[in-house]
Amino acid sequence: IVSSGGQRVTVLLNIYDIGTYGVFKYGVCKLVNTALQPTGMGAFHCGVELFGHEWSYSYIEPRAGYLGAPSRDSGIFACKPRHCPGHSFVDSIPMGSADVDSGDLQSILMGLEMGWPAVRYDMLTKNCCHFCQDLCAQLGLGALPTRVTGLASACASLAAGEVSLMDCRSTIGSTNGGCSSICCGSQ
Repeated sequence: IVSSGGQRVTVLLNIYDIGTYGVFKYGVCKLVNTALQPTGMGAFHCGVELFGHEWSYSYIEPRAGYLGAPSRDSGIFACKPRHCPGHSFVDSIPMGSADVDSGDLQSILMGLEMGWPAVRYDMLTKNCCHFCQDLCAQLGLGALPTRVTGLASACASLAAGEVSLMDCRSTIGSTNGGCSSICCGSQ
């Protein structure tokens, strides 16, 4: 991106255990993530933090878009950093620094909005982690850690028939990246 006179700002990826309601309120996701930790994967929600807001993506009811911009379709939303409703905060990972100001960020988000409508949310192929990866790329930052994206990528590969469950099962214990190193290629 080309900055319009921005400053170097630290960008954080905030990681959450999924859910604080329904069956999730009993810590099911935390237990699953603990069990999956040896594979280097887990089921997470995430958001990108900068300028005092955390940006993410979800299926949300039609409403005003981010920062009051009119949008009935966007799944992009902002919340207080490390306090995303419906999820339990786990960790913040520094993604680097970006040379942007708040106007640059607003332009980037407006550009992303069309590609991230709420109705296209898919738990495996178009979720918050994919959005955060896209936003980080627009900010000129690197890829999200595999531990955040690996489980959804592996499951998407299985669902698409790209690999078999046996392929994944045989590699989970053999590498720290687990199934994601075989099933998901460079994703």
